[in-house]
Parts: sequence; C-alpha cells; structure tokens
Amino acid sequence: MHYRTQKQVIIALVTFIFFSAAVFTLMFAFNRKEEPPIAVNPPPIQVAKPVFKDIKVIFTDIFAIEAREKIYDTVSQIKNPNIEYGSPHVVYEFIFRDKTGLEIKKISGSTFILANQTRYIVKQAIRLSVEPESVELKILSQTWKRLAPFDSSGLKVQDASIKRDSNLGTTYLTGLVHNRSPYNLREIEVNVILSDPSKNKKIIAVGATNLQLLNSGTTRAFQILWPTTLPYVNIDAKVESNFFENDNFIRDYGR
Repeated sequence: MHYRTQKQVIIALVTFIFFSAAVFTLMFAFNRKEEPPIAVNPPPIQVAKPVFKDIKVIFTDIFAIEAREKIYDTVSQIKNPNIEYGSPHVVYEFIFRDKTGLEIKKISGSTFILANQTRYIVKQAIRLSVEPESVELKILSQTWKRLAPFDSSGLKVQDASIKRDSNLGTTYLTGLVHNRSPYNLREIEVNVILSDPSKNKKIIAVGATNLQLLNSGTTRAFQILWPTTLPYVNIDAKVESNFFENDNFIRDYGR
C-alpha cells in the first residue's frame, strides 16, 4: 500500500474511534437513569420519661386501747407529691420497737394513693408481746399509674358524731357516706382520726371501716366502736375508693 494511502487509512481509523467513543459517551449520559437519593433516617425523638417523687411519710403513731391488754391501734399519714400520677400498689411495713429500740413486730400491707393526695393508713387491734415505745412506717415499694382527669370529691363523709355509753364504757362514732360521683363503687374505705383539742389537737384514737356496694347517688351509714370512754374530740373522717381497679366500679376510668 502506498505510504500516503496508508496514512489516510490510519487517520480515518483514529477519527472513527474517537467519534465512536464520543457518540457512546453522549448516549450513555442521556440514557443513564438518575439514581435515587440515599435515604437518611431522622434521629429518633427522645421522649422524656416522667420523674416520680417518692411517697412521703408525714407521721406515724400508736395508741393503747384501754381495757384490752397489749392491744394497740396505729396510724400513719402519707402524701403523694406527684401531680398527675398515683400509685395503685403501695407496699408498706409498720415496725414496732420497745424502749431499748429492739424490734418487737412487723406488720406489712398494701394500699393505694391517688395523685397529689394525702391519706391515712390505719391498722387496728394489733397484739404485741411487750409495750411498744415507738412505731415506724416504711414504704417498701410503689408503682405509678396515670388516671384520666376526674373529680373524686363526690365521695363525702357528713354528719359524723361521737356518742358515749358510760354503762358499757364504750365510745362510738356514727356518720354518713354520700356517693355523689357518677360511679357505682364496690368498696369504700372510711378512716377516722380523733384528736383532743385541749391537748393541742393530739391524736388519741383512730378507727377504720369498709362499706360495700355504694351506688351513685346513694348514702350509707357507718359506725366505728372504741372499747373505752373518750373525752371530747375533734373528728377527721376521710373516705377513699380505689379508682385504679376496674373491678371497683362499672365505668372504666383508668388508663
């Protein structure tokens, strides 16, 4: 092949290769599908857990029952400082000690307390082997639960009065519990504190009783007896019902 012809063939071949490469690049650029963007998951939202304050023990006291040897009543007042959460299961323990500080007896139990509530825990007719010098209430555990907003003020104690029988040497308190709430309640607690106004309102006796099946809009009488003649006293009667338990009322108001 002539040198000039050979040179023309080489130039043409090189030109064809460059032209083909350019065409291929353009076709690839136009036909390439756009890749989807890489998905970036947003950081999880941190929901702050509620911080609960422990139930506070305001006071604990013990009382001898006259004419009943080595039998005592005890009371403790507790407070729930949490505004929206109550405790459906408060496990507690009364600890009785003698004059030397030695433990005489322990009595455990459980109760409930509503949000932002102060209430009494009363235990009666406790038999002890020796005379106690002091009693302490310990809160062993507490669980928390939120109730939908409701008004428990429909439960009231009214017309509470003290009567004495000097012949029998007894004192008894009578009163009425009104259920003005919209719930038919299966069980209601009544806790009573009697204090002596002449002794700077010193508590001299405590009592408790339960009422069963108190329907909405109804009233029930109750009575608490002490086997001794008590002096003139101030009466502090509290009524409680466990709004955490669905079985306690017809309308389910817990969540």
